[in-house]
Amino acid sequence: MIKINSENAADHIAEIDGKIREQLDSALDRARKTGRTVNAFAKENPWQMAGIALGAGLLAGWLIKNKS
Repeated sequence: MIKINSENAADHIAEIDGKIREQLDSALDRARKTGRTVNAFAKENPWQMAGIALGAGLLAGWLIKNKS
């Protein structure tokens, strides 16, 4: 367990903030890469994407209907 006193609290906060920012940057980079991949797939295969979207919409509607 880490003992934190007033002298090193700012250092610990800065360290935690840095780790959070690194994780956020990593997540944003992965999301952007995934978005570019999906966009490229959609441009190359528009009818397949329409079918996937239709299937996802039907599945979501069916799941929502069954919960009511």
